[in-house]
Amino acid sequence: MGTDAELPALPAPTLRIKAYEPYGTGVFLIRPDGCVGWAGVTGAGLTAYSGPDGGS
Repeated sequence: MGTDAELPALPAPTLRIKAYEPYGTGVFLIRPDGCVGWAGVTGAGLTAYSGPDGGS
């Protein structure tokens, strides 16, 4: 949200939206249930998190 950070290629849709005040700016992975599953200033670590073991 509110960032031009480079994102890894993931098998999921990506959206760029303006910053949302409660969350601020950054890269967020929103789970299908609507909760934030991952967040960071950049996309670093997102590929590992989105893998089958959740980055463990």
